[in-house]
Amino acid sequence: MQLLKHNVPNLIFGIYCWEKFPGLEHLKSNHSWFELQADHEVGNRFWIDNAADLNVLLIEVAIDQSLHLTQTYLNRWRSYGCPIIWIINDDISYQSLSHPIYSQLLKNISPAGECILNHSAVSEYSITAIAKNLLSRSLSQP
Repeated sequence: MQLLKHNVPNLIFGIYCWEKFPGLEHLKSNHSWFELQADHEVGNRFWIDNAADLNVLLIEVAIDQSLHLTQTYLNRWRSYGCPIIWIINDDISYQSLSHPIYSQLLKNISPAGECILNHSAVSEYSITAIAKNLLSRSLSQP
């Protein structure tokens, strides 16, 4: 993947993950990041303390979250205006495009850009490269 030629600032990730996946701990040790929090009293809505500081969201979507993955939920994340990298559970990948989570993720994609990655195939390098590319593209939009 070739990165766009643009002055990309340091990556600052907002991360919400249910479990550790390959590359996550290495990513956390090499980049600034904030843990995204869930507010279970408000129907599992999410919030970010330092939204102004973030420039990429990294969100893991597990198959047991499908009931919470509504358009309202997606619109909330997308309203931050950051590129989003979705890390999807392997069970979702195996069902491919027929899984309902895919159709939810593919509706009303953020103008800042989004990417869907398979949980077992993720590495710190792939996340970093994709994040830089998405951020570069979003910064170069008028």
